[in-house]
Amino acid sequence: MAIRICSTLLLLVLFAGLLSNPPDLSSCGPFLPSAAFSFWRIPEDAAGRYARGQLGILQPGLPRFYLIIAYRYLIGVGLNAEERKALFGPEPAVQTPFSYQPEGPRQVWLKKRARVAGKGAPPNINAFKTISGNDYYLTYLNCGDDAFVTAAQTLDDRSRQLGIESPAVKGWVAAQDQVFANCSEGPSIPAALDDTATPSMRADRAYQIAAANFYAGDMDAAERMFRAIADDHDSPWRQIAPYLVARSLVREATLSVKGVGADREKLAAAETQLQTILSDPAQNAEHAAARKLLDYVRVRLAPGARMHDLAATLVLKDSQATIQQNSFDYRFLYDAFERGDFGGMKALPVEDGLTTWISAFQTADAAETQNQWRQKHTLPWLVAALSRASDVQPGVDELVTAGLRVGPDSPAYATAAFHSIRLLIDSKQTGEARSRLDKLLAAETASLPQSSLNLFRAERMKIAANWDEFLKYSVRIPAGSFTGFEQYGNTGIEGEDASLPEGVKPRQPAFDADAAKILNQQTPLDLLLDAARRDVLPKPMRREVAASAWVRSILLGDENSAKSVAPLLQDLAPDLKAPLRTYLEASDSAARRFAAVYLMLQHPGLRPYVQVGFGRLAPPEKLDEFRDNWWCSFTGGQDAPDYYRVASTLPEPLQLLYPDGAPKAQFLSADQQARGQREWTRLTETPPAPEYLTNQAVEWAKNHPSDPRSPEALHLAVRAVRYGCGAKKGASKEAFQLLHQKYPDSAWARKTKYWY
Repeated sequence: MAIRICSTLLLLVLFAGLLSNPPDLSSCGPFLPSAAFSFWRIPEDAAGRYARGQLGILQPGLPRFYLIIAYRYLIGVGLNAEERKALFGPEPAVQTPFSYQPEGPRQVWLKKRARVAGKGAPPNINAFKTISGNDYYLTYLNCGDDAFVTAAQTLDDRSRQLGIESPAVKGWVAAQDQVFANCSEGPSIPAALDDTATPSMRADRAYQIAAANFYAGDMDAAERMFRAIADDHDSPWRQIAPYLVARSLVREATLSVKGVGADREKLAAAETQLQTILSDPAQNAEHAAARKLLDYVRVRLAPGARMHDLAATLVLKDSQATIQQNSFDYRFLYDAFERGDFGGMKALPVEDGLTTWISAFQTADAAETQNQWRQKHTLPWLVAALSRASDVQPGVDELVTAGLRVGPDSPAYATAAFHSIRLLIDSKQTGEARSRLDKLLAAETASLPQSSLNLFRAERMKIAANWDEFLKYSVRIPAGSFTGFEQYGNTGIEGEDASLPEGVKPRQPAFDADAAKILNQQTPLDLLLDAARRDVLPKPMRREVAASAWVRSILLGDENSAKSVAPLLQDLAPDLKAPLRTYLEASDSAARRFAAVYLMLQHPGLRPYVQVGFGRLAPPEKLDEFRDNWWCSFTGGQDAPDYYRVASTLPEPLQLLYPDGAPKAQFLSADQQARGQREWTRLTETPPAPEYLTNQAVEWAKNHPSDPRSPEALHLAVRAVRYGCGAKKGASKEAFQLLHQKYPDSAWARKTKYWY
């Protein structure tokens, strides 16, 4: 089945004059909010700092809407206040939940209609219409806001002229209800008035009949009727009728072909009609709408030429009157050519600067972008060449030198600096890279977007000379949040924004995936304990490290480390103070191990690894409804979600620094790296939490049946299998049976009705 959603949006925008500018979204949910340290599908503060030229580190994955803006700034054109308003809308006003919200045109029409006595119940108006059948499906905006505005104004006029109680006004409203019934259903065509009606009333009814046919989809009838109205010198609708003839032709050209292009003959007729309107000074009131519709027609009749014209107009100064629609039309055509329509990108008649740059920035290889820069030596091509360059590329030193010359006042500054320093790092010039990053981070902290600061800190962490530097630059501040990921890939962002999930404090520091992978998979336990004690990490991050180190110590059987970090964890996590005291005061190793297991059973948020970003959003003592509890099998499995592996996959911006997806702890000694690797290997061989905790609880209950904690531990073990992940089927059966055999009258047995 062909679902023509893109065509729907184009019709909506071109006929209603609206801008569609969301990032590309596709979701199968449910998706949980994750920390976005560096946006790569939409700029940080897109309508604010970015729209004013503070571009940050440009990402090739940005939608072309934002790359057009970037290109304008890179060539020195930028956006004025009116252009920003045209693209993004007015500056948001500060509002309270009780702020006045203006009514939409449809609500205004229904409100005015309600004043007419005897008008009947208000109709249910759906402005969208669906066409389906023969493997074709299309939903489009049929009745735009202008239709309801016109109806409301006409009702006001006729009420003043004839009186709101007059039969003529009531008849007009009844006919208008029929007109709007065609917005989604139909056909419902008002009857013509006989000669007893006044000429004005008959003219109104003729217009309503033509409009009803238009919305009902009978474009031949609508076109014929609007032409007749245009020829009626006494009709109050004569002025707008020629434009509506053109709209009828365009609709027939696009809707009648059912998704296989457009009827070029009808489009050519519409083009002629629109040019006639534009050449007639008497039609001046319709010129703005006619120009928009003519642009739409030319997109269909001569897409290559139109795209070239749009590329030229999109880089002109003071283009607030056209930039919104031109941006949409250009992106629509770019997408169409890119997917092979109209002969594909190679069929474009002439190259232009904007299209060539966007294409190269997003898809070209290093050699092509470098050649373009050498020919042009312009800022856009320096940005493109640096973004694509590698340290093994001939002539890369020249690029780096040019990139490092870009000053902080340039819109290319962050991009040029980031990639120039990246290339210095890759070519082993770490001393110079450290020096430049230290100066940049000291000077530009307030002026750069948080997304860019996080990437510069990631660069600096990559070349950390020692443990202290690694910890210092592992601290990142989320720039916002996103929802949506490809399983185990995390290659796309959906809905990036600056909002934070409930319970997450603004500017709350956290680890990004690069630091988390090094801490979890390469750092030995003794260094994790050291990190938990270092003030270089903010307290929330110290708690995260201490909690993961304590759980890791238990799983590795390193009692000395567990006992060493427990007092620190008590200070960092007061909610764990009492159960950790029980752990520390236990009589022997076996009792301490059970006290640890009992604590973990009560706190599903405890796990043996440092979490990325916001981490698990549920409180540590609460179950997460999506089973993000404790830890899963580190080896994965068909039915075992691996939250750790998903969260620790490097997002696209970090993959620029680590193309293999594997950050290296180069500051660790060979012995430290070996110990860290051995410990991580042992952890990956540990059963998933539900199995591990259940086995420990069962063993303790068998050997200590009189311990009052045993029945609760068995109940919690069954719960862990139910709400944890990775356990084999029936993993809780033994715990369930033991609970009901040994403690049948306990409250915990009564709460545990099933095993899993």
